[in-house]
Amino acid sequence: RRQWALRAARRREGPNTANQRQLNVRDGVIPSLLEMSLRDGVVDWEISRNAALAISIASYEPTNHNEMMNNKLCIDMIISMCKGVDAEVQTHAAVTIANLSHKDENAQRLFGESGAIEALVNLCKSTVVDVLEASSSALANLTSYSDHNCVKVMECDGINIMVKVVTQSYSENLLDLDQNDEVQANAAEMLANVSRFSVEATVPYFSGKIIDA
Repeated sequence: RRQWALRAARRREGPNTANQRQLNVRDGVIPSLLEMSLRDGVVDWEISRNAALAISIASYEPTNHNEMMNNKLCIDMIISMCKGVDAEVQTHAAVTIANLSHKDENAQRLFGESGAIEALVNLCKSTVVDVLEASSSALANLTSYSDHNCVKVMECDGINIMVKVVTQSYSENLLDLDQNDEVQANAAEMLANVSRFSVEATVPYFSGKIIDA
């Protein structure tokens, strides 16, 4: 009951743009949050998860995009969060990448060059639906009209991995009954992006078995 009540409350709330703008790079807020989400040694996961959530919220605000993408350390740390061991931190990191790379060619290029594709494809092996939804969404955005990132997906066996995502069902989230469909839709969109960019390059990767699936 409490979860449903919280869900209903969240739906009535809108984003606080003013607060999102306070979560920025120039004042050192986002770098501090990144450090909190990647603490070495003994980790207070509650702190790390909330720090990662704050970063993903900040990435919704368009005014933060340039600052975050012009900071190489910020990019590398977000990708490091994807490679961590905590599913919630991984989810928030992937959401951040999805937000920053949406219709942004520069962000697509920088994340692609920094190893985000490989990290996200690996996350798509997860059995955690939240991780799958976030990472597949990020990959769909990163590969949209980005030939370089499409090649990277193929090189790290992303086609086979995403076909498995499309053809499998996952545990339904009672608070989000469409989540399984969203995961599969993201995966299908990424496969469409990759298959679009070059017939010669993609035909060897899209075998009859994959097309049948």
